[in-house]
Amino acid sequence: MIIYGIHPVTEALKSLDSMVELVWLVPGKSNPRLQRIIELAKSRNISLDFKSAAQMTQEFGNIPHQEVAAKLSSFPYSNFETILKTNSRLLLLADRIEDPQNLGALLRSAEGAGIGGVFISERRSCAVTPAVLKASAGAAMHLKISREVNAVRTLRSLKQRGFWTLGLDMQGETSVNEIDSNCSWVVVVGGVVVVGGVVEVDRPLDEVEGLDRGRYAGPVGW
Repeated sequence: MIIYGIHPVTEALKSLDSMVELVWLVPGKSNPRLQRIIELAKSRNISLDFKSAAQMTQEFGNIPHQEVAAKLSSFPYSNFETILKTNSRLLLLADRIEDPQNLGALLRSAEGAGIGGVFISERRSCAVTPAVLKASAGAAMHLKISREVNAVRTLRSLKQRGFWTLGLDMQGETSVNEIDSNCSWVVVVGGVVVVGGVVEVDRPLDEVEGLDRGRYAGPVGW
């Protein structure tokens, strides 16, 4: 996987879970953020390949690479059990989020809101791609993210572990910040999720941009 942009590359280098193999960048720049990337790469003994701006464009095309890119062996996905072992009381399930920009924005908001883990459904959902990492400003590198075959099964498993399930709705009467912190919650965003019946939780992702300010209409599927 090739990631690009100052924020994604920096956060990948800062994350001990990431598997960065090589960093490309344009030398001779006084940008302190690029210097920080060089320092981080050297501290982890990661190879640096210096290229001219023209070579970067030739290598990676007209993507907004900001004169830096990195090669990851793969994205470090987590799994269901590992996420639960964090003992986080606030998790996120993103179901059928197909657009990389939307998923990236959601992950960025989730990281800022203190979400402890994210479940992404495999069917009709975007994986964590370079475009997602770019849109998340690197925040995805600091989240434990698991890809789940079946969103319904995942929700049922979380329910069995004591989680309450809720759906975001900007027309809801209660803020996410106002929910009972003594309970464990999984926030459901996007798609159609079936839990004891058909429950639509489909919402435009621009409404999820402020996840920390989001509102919910009530528990989903009880």
